[in-house]
Parts: sequence; C-alpha cells; structure tokens
Amino acid sequence: MPKPYPKEFRDDVVRVAENREPGVSIKRIVGDFGVHPMTLTKWLARSGTEKTAVDTGAPLLGGRDAEIRELRKRNRLLEQEFEVRRRICRKRTFRESARTSRDMNINRLTPPCLRSAS
Repeated sequence: MPKPYPKEFRDDVVRVAENREPGVSIKRIVGDFGVHPMTLTKWLARSGTEKTAVDTGAPLLGGRDAEIRELRKRNRLLEQEFEVRRRICRKRTFRESARTSRDMNINRLTPPCLRSAS
C-alpha cells in the first residue's frame, strides 16, 4: 500500500484547487503537484464535507469514526465480561444440579427410617 501524503501537502493542494483561477483546470493542478486526479477529487470532496460540517455544526466524520471505534471497543469488552459471567453461572448451576442429583440418589438408596430429617 502506498504511503499516504502528508496532511500539510494535501491541505495545500486542496487550497490551490479551490482558489484556482477560472482558466486553470484540475488536470494542470494534478500535473503540477504529481497526484492522481481521483485523489484530488476525493480530497476536494472531503474538504467540502468538512466545511459543510463546520458551517452546520455537525460532527466531523473523523470524530464520528473515532466515536464508532470507541463504542465498538466498549462493546467487545462488555461481550467478554458477559461471556465470563455466563460461564461462571453455568459452572455453578452444573455443580448445584450435580449436588442435588447426588443427594436425591443417596435419599433414594437410604431406607426411610435412616434418612435425616432435613
């Protein structure tokens, strides 16, 4: 995977493209800076989205992505905790059922006169 362009470089290219003279084409800017036309198009779209978000007060996509990552991390942690607790409960239930069935067998095999009054 190619190394990403530095943020300062991207910002400079986007600024030049947005403030270009009427006769200057995107092809010329792309040729001057040595980036692919689709790359510049994506940068311009992202820049437009960020400006719109700032104007409307909506959260930026980068902030939303970070929030989603954080929530997914929290969700994984909660799922792991739930799994541990579920296994603990299953072990306890198994032990209790084994103890109960053992007691029932002992009671069934013990004559009624010798059974403890519990």
